[in-house]
Amino acid sequence: MELVSQLRRLAGVSQAEFATRFGVSQPAVSQYESGRRSPNLNAFVEVAARLRRRVILVPDRIVPSNDRSERFSRLLYMRIAEHLVSDPERVRRIGHRNLERFGDMTWTPYLKEWQRLLDPENEPELLSVLCIPDPETTGLLSSSPFAGVVSNPERLDLLERSRLS
Repeated sequence: MELVSQLRRLAGVSQAEFATRFGVSQPAVSQYESGRRSPNLNAFVEVAARLRRRVILVPDRIVPSNDRSERFSRLLYMRIAEHLVSDPERVRRIGHRNLERFGDMTWTPYLKEWQRLLDPENEPELLSVLCIPDPETTGLLSSSPFAGVVSNPERLDLLERSRLS
């Protein structure tokens, strides 16, 4: 499993040290890294946390929508997520600025949820909200504070891509 190898290398530890922290033998770690064996997911997440790394799980595949507007929205939120990963300070600054402008509006529960999600500690959850289609987050996304994160040329490109899908 390439993830075990990446996690171990990012942590700067040997297979033997990783095995000790993981509670398995060094040959088991070697088998994980070669793909001959898979680690227990819960244990892997726990070891990652001990190594000061986060594991974010995303679906292997998302069923595409037949609705063009929904396809555009999904592409837009994915692009916002890309910007968040590449320049989190800028995206958070824009989000907070927009939330301040919206502060007197009636969708206060959404406002509070966006404020919570924009906290750097909640980045994995924010990425999940932006990237994984979920009926539970539809209302929240409709009040997105990310106007200005994606440039107009990027939006036009996404609109064209939503037509072709």
